[in-house]
Amino acid sequence: MPVHSQGALRMRCNRMEDRAGIAALAFNFARQLGFDQRSCWEICIVVQELVSNLVRHAQGGDIELRSGLGLIEVLATDSGPGIPLTVLQDRARWARGLGAVQRLMHELEIGTIGDPVRLAALGMASRDGGTCILTRRYLERVR
Repeated sequence: MPVHSQGALRMRCNRMEDRAGIAALAFNFARQLGFDQRSCWEICIVVQELVSNLVRHAQGGDIELRSGLGLIEVLATDSGPGIPLTVLQDRARWARGLGAVQRLMHELEIGTIGDPVRLAALGMASRDGGTCILTRRYLERVR
């Protein structure tokens, strides 16, 4: 069940079946912020990929959509085992998954249990474990 707050929408995802419903909510959220249809579909792809990763690698987590001045943020958090630092350091090899997220959004920040400084910068304590992925897409910026 989505939780609404001022300029934000938070959803728990535990099953692959959650992808479509959460992506539809993301489409509508982005559309209400003024994003064009193509951008909304690309944001949907990003959300579906992040939900898939949460379920596949961490047995679930949370997706939060946040609005800012001329932007949408998608925040994915979990308390799973984290992303190996070797994977994070070799972004050139990201063909699918996070690679698609990186290509479709303007900014991508990742914090994981193996990198407590980065994790803390994204608002999670390393004692929480897991991973925090924050992406941003700007309304008026071309990719």
